Amino acid sequence: GASAYPITPEIYNVRAATHQGCDRVVFDLNGLGRVGYLVRYVPMVHADPSDQPIRVAGGAALQVTIQAPDFRESGHQPWRTPWQLGQRLVGAQTTLREVRFAGSFEYVTTFAVGVRSQRPFRVLALPDPGNHVTRVVVDIAH
Repeated sequence: GASAYPITPEIYNVRAATHQGCDRVVFDLNGLGRVGYLVRYVPMVHADPSDQPIRVAGGAALQVTIQAPDFRESGHQPWRTPWQLGQRLVGAQTTLREVRFAGSFEYVTTFAVGVRSQRPFRVLALPDPGNHVTRVVVDIAH
């Protein structure tokens, strides 16, 4: 018989919006499954695996690490240009200053999130079975 491997959802989109009381950054993952993540303030986000600093606008940097590859790993979207290290993916909102790509290595993808100052935040993993996607959401208080 064939062996079945769990499908690792891949990150295919990053977007942001301002809501009442917070800025929301959404990482869209293609597929369903438990997604591991770590979000924390750091003095400087370093790229994985090269360790070069990824500078972001704002007074504080959130490092978002998601246990999923970026979309270039699977080749599902061959027409898309892979994200480049340090590429700005999302522009300024209210508290959010920008989101930059900080590398993808061994099924872990890192993002640098620049915010105006160290504000409280929360992280949610929201499965959307109807669309077969999982969203990792970071809400940053204004």
